[in-house]
Amino acid sequence: MSRKSPTSRKETSIRELIGELGSLSRRFSPEDAQAKVRLLEQIRSRPIRSARLLFRYHEILCFLRAYPDSPALLRSSEEELQNFEARVALATADNEYTPEGLRNTGIAGTVVEYPFDFDMALWLAEKFPDDVVIDWEAYDDAETDNLAVVLPLLASWIENDNLDNPEQGTEDWVTVAAGSKQNDFRWFLSSLTASPFRREIQSYLYEQIELPLQWLLGDSDVSRSRARYSAKRTYYQRGPIMRPKGGFRREIVRSLPPLKPLPKREANNVIDLTRGALLVRQRELYPVDHANPAEVFLADAGRGIQVAIIGTVPEFRLPLEADYAAFLIKNGLSIGYGVGAVLFDRVEIAINVFDTFRGGEAAYILAQFFRIFHHNFGVTNFLIRRYQIGYENEEGLAAGAYWFYYKLGLRSFDEEIAELAEEEFAKIKADKRYRTPRKILKKLALSDMYLRLNPDAGVYEELSLSKLSLAATKRIGEHYKGDRAAAIRAATRRLSKILDVPDWKTCSPDEWESFRRLSVLFDVIPDLETWPVRDRKALAQIMRAKGKPGETDFARRLLKHKRLKQALQAIVEH
Repeated sequence: MSRKSPTSRKETSIRELIGELGSLSRRFSPEDAQAKVRLLEQIRSRPIRSARLLFRYHEILCFLRAYPDSPALLRSSEEELQNFEARVALATADNEYTPEGLRNTGIAGTVVEYPFDFDMALWLAEKFPDDVVIDWEAYDDAETDNLAVVLPLLASWIENDNLDNPEQGTEDWVTVAAGSKQNDFRWFLSSLTASPFRREIQSYLYEQIELPLQWLLGDSDVSRSRARYSAKRTYYQRGPIMRPKGGFRREIVRSLPPLKPLPKREANNVIDLTRGALLVRQRELYPVDHANPAEVFLADAGRGIQVAIIGTVPEFRLPLEADYAAFLIKNGLSIGYGVGAVLFDRVEIAINVFDTFRGGEAAYILAQFFRIFHHNFGVTNFLIRRYQIGYENEEGLAAGAYWFYYKLGLRSFDEEIAELAEEEFAKIKADKRYRTPRKILKKLALSDMYLRLNPDAGVYEELSLSKLSLAATKRIGEHYKGDRAAAIRAATRRLSKILDVPDWKTCSPDEWESFRRLSVLFDVIPDLETWPVRDRKALAQIMRAKGKPGETDFARRLLKHKRLKQALQAIVEH
């Protein structure tokens, strides 16, 4: 039975046309490809007044743009997305309530409302100085007037009499103080950064306020409708969306060309795209907030997928882990993000494919993420924390995330939960209609999961970073009476002598700082003096590498130092 051509249905409603386009979006036969283009031609000349329908149409367009099956569909979906702000404006003119339904969607022509943290507020003020303002309506709804507590620190001495005036509202005072030539947000942020307080104090003060902001996206290239990374070529989806061929582990170990840092200009472009993709979705990620332009890699994973790996600037690096953000790109569109924290032979991974693109190549994309960390850092063990699979995460439970990871080969750390999973999976294989009860899914989500590239290696034993940190705290308390400055000085002197690092003139300030920071932990190792010279020299190189422009060298050197890993594990078990 042939499908009725959409062009013959002249009276079809816009809702029906969009519904038909949505049903075809994940089908990729030649007939479907032609039908999609015809439907877009019909829809593009019709107004859409419903916010819900407008949002649905936008999400379908994004999926079509990321997974086009023909040049014609790529061109049509791209044109519609680039002009989407006009659709929003038209809907606004017809119905003044439409923008409310699109608030915080990140679509062109809409508004994003969020209390962004200090570093991202600075970025927004630099990139969009006229488009971000304080959301006074949301601020007035807050329980406390935290901004009023900070303002006296920024005002001149004579202005305090007015600040103490109970009839003078905070919004009114800030509006007057900012003057007519700049908006309230830019004035406050510039006043705070010009204050004599150290950056750490500025950040602390700002984030205690939890200042709500409004970001007017307009027709900005950072909106979800228009943000693009220039791909060298387009991958056209000529058939069904695939899973990794030959199994998940085999895909991870498949060869990958060495990653090289991007030139600074391109690296900054990737960082800006990543920040924009997150912020318009009201999300933030620590290594993206503190992104390092000197350490941005871009891997071509095939099938139109690119994965950007972004390191962290030395000042904000984690104590032992090397923390990296990932930005997932499909045919130039941002489709998700992730993070990988590398420590010795393992990486703790979290990944999130945006809702719009789920049901696509999730397993293949995850395999590419694992593959990059395996080849670039040498890791052979992969950890997924329980939140990702549904612990205190309703979305993960509803999606059955546990079984997604289980079918790829990941297993629970907890033995009882691992046994429960085997029993449940046997039921699933025996009866295709069987669905795991919610209470069991919640129990399965109580444990983290892991994957070892060597499936015969047994259960992975994780090195507890919290216990290592506690060991350092105990040493400071017991040996230095809680005086942390004295502990750092003494540990640095001791480690410098034991590791034979007497001359720091060749070190950069960041390398010296990383040595000082790590000295407090490595000072806990009881037999450090007896280590072979080669191992002590390697440890000194690791401590300096933590402060190098890129953190990759640190992660690779750490991986090779077997004696250090054994010593730290002994501290944890003590």
